[in-house]
Amino acid sequence: MRLMVTVLLQTGIAILSVTYGFQVDYGISMGEIAIPDVSRFYGARRSDRPRNVNEPRDQMQAAHRYGSSAILYRLGCSEDAPKPQDWYHPRDPLIFVNHNTSSWEFHFLDSPAGGTLDQYSVYTSRKLSSFTSCTAENKHKSIPEETKTASESEGGDRSLVKKAIFSTDLDHDCGPRYSIAKLQEFWSDDTKGWYYKCNITLGYTQNDPLNISFVSDSMAKIATASPVHPGEVDGTGNTSQTVYDYNADAMGFNGSFENAGCSLAVFALGSIVGATINNHYVSYFGLGQQLGSYFHVGSRVWFM
Repeated sequence: MRLMVTVLLQTGIAILSVTYGFQVDYGISMGEIAIPDVSRFYGARRSDRPRNVNEPRDQMQAAHRYGSSAILYRLGCSEDAPKPQDWYHPRDPLIFVNHNTSSWEFHFLDSPAGGTLDQYSVYTSRKLSSFTSCTAENKHKSIPEETKTASESEGGDRSLVKKAIFSTDLDHDCGPRYSIAKLQEFWSDDTKGWYYKCNITLGYTQNDPLNISFVSDSMAKIATASPVHPGEVDGTGNTSQTVYDYNADAMGFNGSFENAGCSLAVFALGSIVGATINNHYVSYFGLGQQLGSYFHVGSRVWFM
């Protein structure tokens, strides 16, 4: 008798698991919506320090780290940019080039209450753009002798840039939302070398009537300086970083101020994208995707 009851119980559970079950449901309705806090770059110490003591150096280091990962966020063209309420997929680009405006764009995303960036997030019409304006100067015979190596004098690989110097001055934030970045490429060939000077600008968030994705001027300054500012300065307030064995084929711009500007703009905007991924999330009440569940009937046929 006991065996029969056990068999019937297991059979009933099997039938229920096949015919019924709770499924995730989602739809657009009013409710709490999770969005990233973009009031600042929180940095590595954000979890164990109050917000009001997050040092500027921490923010600069975080921005530089996030921007250096910009290529990992994937790049696309604005013609293929998602529309508001389109679902986010982890393999989708997050940064889009707009050839009409010569800018790079990022569309903010909304997530269900209590969530972060995941498969239930949706794109919004809120958009942030970065721009650059650059010049390039050919520095013939300007490479110091001490930058050469023995292998170069013996006919070494001349596609290798001996070093590249990224720098900015104390007045890099001379405008409300832009910075001046400098890049010098020192080639192993003593007749080549390029000097670039770029103005990097971060626009204001567009299509944001509630001001929920506002990026302040101070955060914009940090973002636009992030390509050349690793978070450390010298006694004069200037900063520079040197990259040795800088491969021209993979990294050099060869005098193209357009390519130099493109890379810097993506880096700057990527720092903001990184913040939206790594910063903590806050919420607002509005119309958006809401998650729930429903009891799903998988089959209307009883098993006998």
